[in-house]
Amino acid sequence: MRYKVFKIYCDAGLSGKETTKREEYNNMLKDLKKRKFTKVIAIKIDRISRNTVDFLTFFNTLQEYDCTLKILDIDVDFSTPIGKLLITVISAFAELERNMIVDRTLVGVEAAAKSGNFGGRPPLGYMKELVNGEKGKKWVINEEEAEIVKEIFDLCLKGNSYNDIANIIQEKYTDKYCYTKKNNETGEIETIPRTWTDASICTILNNKSYYGIREHRKKSKGKIIEIKDKIPAIITEDIFYECQDNIEKNKRNYYRNKKYLFMQKLVCPKCGRIMACNGTKKKTGQEYLYYKCKDCKEAFREDLVEKAVISKLRSFLELYLAIESNYIAVDSDTAEELKKGKIDNTIRYAMDTITINKILNKDAYTNVDYLDQIWYSTDYETKHKFIREYIDTIEVKLHRNKGKKTVEILNLKLRPHKAKNLQNLFESNELDFLYGGYHNNEYSIVEFTEKQAEDYINILKKKFNINVIDVFKENKYYYSENLFKIINVDSNRAVERDTILYLEVLQ
Repeated sequence: MRYKVFKIYCDAGLSGKETTKREEYNNMLKDLKKRKFTKVIAIKIDRISRNTVDFLTFFNTLQEYDCTLKILDIDVDFSTPIGKLLITVISAFAELERNMIVDRTLVGVEAAAKSGNFGGRPPLGYMKELVNGEKGKKWVINEEEAEIVKEIFDLCLKGNSYNDIANIIQEKYTDKYCYTKKNNETGEIETIPRTWTDASICTILNNKSYYGIREHRKKSKGKIIEIKDKIPAIITEDIFYECQDNIEKNKRNYYRNKKYLFMQKLVCPKCGRIMACNGTKKKTGQEYLYYKCKDCKEAFREDLVEKAVISKLRSFLELYLAIESNYIAVDSDTAEELKKGKIDNTIRYAMDTITINKILNKDAYTNVDYLDQIWYSTDYETKHKFIREYIDTIEVKLHRNKGKKTVEILNLKLRPHKAKNLQNLFESNELDFLYGGYHNNEYSIVEFTEKQAEDYINILKKKFNINVIDVFKENKYYYSENLFKIINVDSNRAVERDTILYLEVLQ
């Protein structure tokens, strides 16, 4: 039979699974309802749809508008009762075939993924490995990009929101991180600067790949399969989940026009809930900041909490100032000398400088007062940043005595990753334990080789008047109120005994 062709509808390259996304298929339905043709011809039934329900809906629509159907690879008259029954069976087999193909494909993709062969573009921080000059499917770390991934997680650990991190990274790395894309019109490869948004930061911070776990089928409705030991980690699992805790805390925050020292840190002594922030202003203009439990109605004034927490936080503040900021200024030559050799003495030098300054100022301040002075002389922004980064939670209790309120600190927890960082500094011999001596002064103890001891003492002598006492050589017990450091020197020679050096600062 000869037919007059009205139009050819072709959805090239599109799946027959869903008809809603097929433009030409839907154009055909529109023309059908306008009765522009009386017969639809398809090569195979699955070219119309691989979904049984969709196909039968289409077939009923054809009958409604007096249109017939011809499938070229099936010689059946679908207008008869037998033909209508047969077409239902055939369409069901088409859907079954598609489902079997999908299952076989998924099994293959899953097997490849479990062996570490991942499709698609790797996330920031990774790239495809090169095999004989060709890109493979396994991921390896892109060292340059990995640094920015670490920075993003570090910013999250410090309490920054998605939007805060996006703004910081966008400003810092404008035009530095780009990707290439082919222009479909010109065919040329274009370099496009990466745009950092809260959505892109969210994607990075919630991607388990960064600590070595690939979540297969994460975007599908099926069960997520976690694939381990196939991706090199950029961060630790502890850092990832600590960031998740921060993200949850940030969800409970809303925009504030002022900062609170202990926001999301104070724990209600009655119910264990994190206390909310509030503020009041008196007629005199005096402003008071409060932390209040919404359930128990227990409230704490910030200045009272700060007063109680100083004794526990000030030593950590000293560490923060020494580690995270430029509290102790050094010239470039000294900074380079401190980093020479196997041990980086930068933090040690900063902490020793703080201890020496306490000794040199002991006539004006007691040791405790000096520490208080460090706390109160530090600006609010720095203290807020320090508490946000270092402190996890603070458990408090309110006491009332004859109308006077005081706050007791029951427990103070450091952020897990910061506690681990401090432990690493001790283990790598970059930070020393402080010990209390007479008259409340402090001194630290370190183990050095002869060369390390000599180099470090020479650096100290450039800034301070240092007296060095060799305890074994002097052959006597020695103690000075100006003692700030004891160095145990390993001679590295079996015939010689170790040396103990006492370091005191002279006025």
